[in-house]
Amino acid sequence: MSFSQTAEAGLCDSVRSVLRRVPATVVVVSSFVSGRPWGVTASSFSSVTLDPPIVSICLFSHTAVMRAARLHGRVGVSVLSADQVHIARAAAAPGAPKFLESFSPEAEGLGETGIPHPASNRRWDPHDGAAVPPAPSVHGALAHFDCAVSQVVTVGDHDVLFARVERVREGDPALAPLLYYDRDFYRLPDDPIEG
Repeated sequence: MSFSQTAEAGLCDSVRSVLRRVPATVVVVSSFVSGRPWGVTASSFSSVTLDPPIVSICLFSHTAVMRAARLHGRVGVSVLSADQVHIARAAAAPGAPKFLESFSPEAEGLGETGIPHPASNRRWDPHDGAAVPPAPSVHGALAHFDCAVSQVVTVGDHDVLFARVERVREGDPALAPLLYYDRDFYRLPDDPIEG
């Protein structure tokens, strides 16, 4: 290994160490995989612009959700509450299937919009010519954004997905957000800093 590679590896380790101490919002990014609601946990979610409303999410390029987002042109982002750590862990389990039937109201047959959604016994077929339904959501989330994919930029082994928000659904305003910090999940403290 040359000096420059060693120095770069050391820099990457330092950046990783510092970024662990930057709190991040926890979301589940969702789409339909094999006609079923599927989601993956992410902490790289951000608002890009409000006019038009664009958000960004950064994920490994070869995740099932990224493949589905590219195929269908739609993605959902559910912002998790502090009471949804079990969902964050389930959708982050390496190598495990991440179907959302047990967490998604769309899996019950009809979403809040009245548009049919896949259920375990009734799957959406991307090849039948029907319009792509709104992206799956996580029941009880702090908020859910249903988005159309605007652009995907590949950077290294990740894709940065820019998505235009078409619908937003707000959850209970009393819910506390789930945060990711130093490789673990946390609840936002109740008291704002005075002054």
